[in-house]
Amino acid sequence: MLEGFSFLIGTGVCWAGLAAVTAAGAARNVPAARIQPYSALLVLAGFGWAALLFGGAAPSGGILAQVVCLMAAGACNYFMLNLVQLAMKSGRSGVVWAFTQSSMIWPFLMGICCFGEPAAPTRFAGIIVIVCGLLLFAKGRKDGAASGAWLLPTVGAFLLSGTAQCCASIPSYFQLPGMDPMRRMMLAQCGIVLAYLADSALRRKFAVPHFRAERKVWTLAGIFGALNLVALLLFYSGLNLLADAKCASAGYPVAQGLSIALFFLYGCRKSAPDKASLCGFILVIAGISALAASGISP
Repeated sequence: MLEGFSFLIGTGVCWAGLAAVTAAGAARNVPAARIQPYSALLVLAGFGWAALLFGGAAPSGGILAQVVCLMAAGACNYFMLNLVQLAMKSGRSGVVWAFTQSSMIWPFLMGICCFGEPAAPTRFAGIIVIVCGLLLFAKGRKDGAASGAWLLPTVGAFLLSGTAQCCASIPSYFQLPGMDPMRRMMLAQCGIVLAYLADSALRRKFAVPHFRAERKVWTLAGIFGALNLVALLLFYSGLNLLADAKCASAGYPVAQGLSIALFFLYGCRKSAPDKASLCGFILVIAGISALAASGISP
């Protein structure tokens, strides 16, 4: 179990890095809608072959539902980060990321309701504390005319993130042959690419990647892809280990709690948070800590 939690701590550090790349893209007018598919293409081109050659046994016939779940998780993450970047343009990056990542209450509830994980009172208390923290975030300082623009896309990102986490968690409860961390990661990347193609078709703004014209995009995409590759490998490996120990529901709280804390501190480097946002941050971290602790010892 300790090894699983060490993997999830590494995941949280990488996820904070992904948030920083997304915020950097917002500051430089580099859309997440380009960073994500480009990074997915880099990961697939560089490591997709490894998923086929060294990815364990061939997928079994009953694995199609898990393939769909993982690709759906990638697609949800694509649209989620697009909304996160839109909300970050309001200047409340730390609050936006904390609000969005608090969506790990959904896979936590899924583990209890659908997979028989213990429903300890401390778990529900942790969820209530997190919701109170989110309400304080929503009541936080309003910075001028753009201040209200962050809440609606952030709520949308919150819902999409929760859906993605539920979809990504399902294979860990079954651990079918052939669905190892490498293949799971590659399927999520395929979902990102498919979501980009669908989004581009709906917008009628499809663009063929061009390196010289988009060096700034490729640079951020390379950093994003490297962090995402490491994060997903660590996360799926850690989640499998926790599932074996009957505490998979603690996986997201540990990784995302660290991610929220690190990026919130990163966002405070330019301006101090208002009291409501700071109190919301403290409540969210306290609630996540309660969920993680109850997941370890229900």
